[in-house]
Amino acid sequence: MTISVQDKTNYFKGLVVLIGKDKIIRDEEKQFFRTIGAILGFDTAFCDYAVTNLAENKFLSENPPKFTNQDIAKAFVRDGLLMGFADKNLHLFELDWLEIVAKKNEIDENWCLFKLKDFIAFASEMDRFEFLEIRKFL
Repeated sequence: MTISVQDKTNYFKGLVVLIGKDKIIRDEEKQFFRTIGAILGFDTAFCDYAVTNLAENKFLSENPPKFTNQDIAKAFVRDGLLMGFADKNLHLFELDWLEIVAKKNEIDENWCLFKLKDFIAFASEMDRFEFLEIRKFL
């Protein structure tokens, strides 16, 4: 399965919104974001610019992304959880926003709960870059 340009853009924008949800952007999150941005085909400088200018970006919508298929949406939620745990602290605002994305994309609540429990149990053991779901689509 491949990912459309629109889904790549939604994935990127959605992660930009997610990274700013707790109002604190740590180096671990920036590194994680750069890695996903590069996988999606975005330049590292552009990724850095997007994160650095997050507060001033009037064109960035807080609306949750709607993906063309549920598999991509699930990959986004899972990668969003990975990014949320990048700084070892998944903030409630991040979790709430991922839940809104899941609902908009009609992802079962039980699936989300199961994934969250997985992350809580295994977050310290994961090599985040190895487990990125988006790689399956590119």
